[in-house]
Amino acid sequence: MDDRCDLELVEHQPRRLLREGLSPELGKRLWQQYGKQVDVEFPSPKTSNEWVLKAQGWVGHIPLERDFGIALRPKVPLGRLFEMLEVAYRLKGFRFLEGMVDCASVSAYYDRLATVLAKRTLDRGRKGYFRQYVGHWEHLPYICGRMDVASFAKAPWRVRMPCDYEDHTGDILDNQILAWTLSRLSRSSACSEDTLRVV
Repeated sequence: MDDRCDLELVEHQPRRLLREGLSPELGKRLWQQYGKQVDVEFPSPKTSNEWVLKAQGWVGHIPLERDFGIALRPKVPLGRLFEMLEVAYRLKGFRFLEGMVDCASVSAYYDRLATVLAKRTLDRGRKGYFRQYVGHWEHLPYICGRMDVASFAKAPWRVRMPCDYEDHTGDILDNQILAWTLSRLSRSSACSEDTLRVV
């Protein structure tokens, strides 16, 4: 894909690097900007003149230079995170993940989540999206809902009647969030071709 070189750190496991493996400037930047995510020990007699880096429970990517970054990996396989969520939130299970392959990287995990969201949205569409009654007040050429008689009596020459009504619509916040997320995913370069087809 590109010439990017990433240093992988597994959660809570120290990674030792030779003094030449990381420049002092990059080490200082990592320590200052990402000290919460990565514990940085500078080369010293205590560390046998080596860098000691340890991920502090975060998962993701830290870009240090244009062609170099640090990939933070969890200590458990990414596919097991769903099982951990089931236990943590007392869920019955993620049955919609059956038949999917395990993920080996954060980008594969992202791709997997995008596929799951797209398939679940399609499934929800087959059953019908959530709808809600939304109140409206406007002047209409016909009576809809309840007519505001007092307002109409003040200006009887108006052809349009003031009405207070409720509309049963699918254009609600929950559905808008789904549409916005799928729209962003469709423009994402992080998704595979198969995932983009589903999205």
